[in-house]
Amino acid sequence: MLANAGGSMTRADLAMKIAEQPELAEALKDGRGLASLLSNMRHSGEIALEGDLVSLTGRAIRRIAKRNLNHEE
Repeated sequence: MLANAGGSMTRADLAMKIAEQPELAEALKDGRGLASLLSNMRHSGEIALEGDLVSLTGRAIRRIAKRNLNHEE
């Protein structure tokens, strides 16, 4: 989702996009919710949180690019 949005979006926009996809919304209900997910992703180095903005880190962008390249082969 973040990659498709140019690498960043607000928490509210991210929550809205997740709510539009029932399987993702259900997975968040089963877990500890969006705040916990974002916290875990920040600690793992996948995203940066700047106020209300959620952004992919360079590390995550490189990982996604590598995964997409491998799927093309």
